[in-house]
Parts: sequence; structure tokens; C-alpha cells
Amino acid sequence: MNKLLKTCVFMAALLAPAGAMAANGFTTGNVNLRSGPGTGYPVVDTVPAGSPLNIRGCLNDIPWCDVSYGGLRGWMSHNYIQITYNNRRTGLTPGLYAALSIPLITFNLDRYWGRHYRTRPFYNNRTYWNNRFGAPRPGVRPPAAPGKPAAPAVPGKPRPPAAGAGPQRPVTLPGRPPRPAFAGPGRRP
Repeated sequence: MNKLLKTCVFMAALLAPAGAMAANGFTTGNVNLRSGPGTGYPVVDTVPAGSPLNIRGCLNDIPWCDVSYGGLRGWMSHNYIQITYNNRRTGLTPGLYAALSIPLITFNLDRYWGRHYRTRPFYNNRTYWNNRFGAPRPGVRPPAAPGKPAAPAVPGKPRPPAAGAGPQRPVTLPGRPPRPAFAGPGRRP
């Protein structure tokens, strides 16, 4: 019976879909585990140097990988991941993804956050983060969490119009010439 069980487990591992496969890795330094593939996404946790990781998959177009660490899921740049390849530790590169059976994956914020971050404070602001794939633009601040003051905008940078407001253009009424843009007192448009 024990031999039959081992054979079944072996066959199940062979037939598992590529998305279920994962490779083992290690962090090269203290690195932030992010909620999306970019430094602009909220931090989930800080992973200490040398910590073991389970690499779930990597993006094809940018060097970020979906990893799990200590029961948490998140994203990490592959520049901070080492793997064991040919019996030695080496940096993770896209050329090694196939050799290590690391699947190429895509990132969908709504699905990913729905699976892993429903209890996190930033989850309710997913529309903001979804519109900012990667790093937020300078001067843009995320909405405040309920009961907390809003984060300050980047000093010295003008705050752009609210999301969805579109560019500010002079109003043109039918049959009338467009109004000149007002540039402020003493300034020309």
C-alpha cells in the first residue's frame, strides 16, 4: 500500500499545472515584500537577508516575481532573489526561469489583492493603486485610510487633478469663440 501511495503522489506532482509549481530562493538583503510588482505598491512586510522564499512565478516584461514568505504573499524584484542552480547560489535572472520551472505569470491587482489582502488597510484603495501600475506619480497621494489623515503630497511638486478628472481645458460653448486660459494675475497664457 505504501508503494502505491508514493506512486500516486509522484504522478500528482507530474500532472500538477505549471501555476502550482514553485521554486525555492533566498533574499540577498533586507527587502520589502510589496503588494504589487513595483516600488510604488504598499509594503506587506520586510523580509530579512538570507530568508527562504517560495517563488510562485515571475513577470515576463519586468523583473518582478510573486513570492511567498512566512505565510505571506507578495512581490519582490528578482534583483533581490538568489536561487540554488547547479549546486551553487546565484542571482535569479529571466534566463533561469524555464530551467527552474518558474512559470511566467501576469498581475491582476483585483484578483491578487482579493486573494491575499482583503484585511489590509490598503485593500479599500485598490482603484487608486490599480490606476497607478508601478510607482505613483510624484505629488500624488493615496487616499487616507478611514480615521487617518491623508499622506502629504511630495513637497515642491504640484498635485495633479483628481483621478478621472481629465485635463483641464477652457469651456467652449457652441457658436462662441473659446475663452483664453487664465494664467493668473500678471501672467500671460
